[in-house]
Amino acid sequence: SHLPSAPVGKTYQLWLQNRAGHMIDAGLLRGSGNRAVVLRGDASDATAAGITVEPAGGSETPSLPVVAVIEFEKAT
Repeated sequence: SHLPSAPVGKTYQLWLQNRAGHMIDAGLLRGSGNRAVVLRGDASDATAAGITVEPAGGSETPSLPVVAVIEFEKAT
């Protein structure tokens, strides 16, 4: 919530982190404010989701720093 607009010429990109720690593209997040999104990709192996600021159009790998990482709870 309360997501500010990405800088001019940039966009927010979403990532799924797999068990090996690799970040896999999960789509772009356009807009600002309070947002609900559906991540693109297979989340069955994901341990977390991340958000980065990338050039408009996105990147193949996440840039640092990561804006946020949301860890997934393991089902018991």
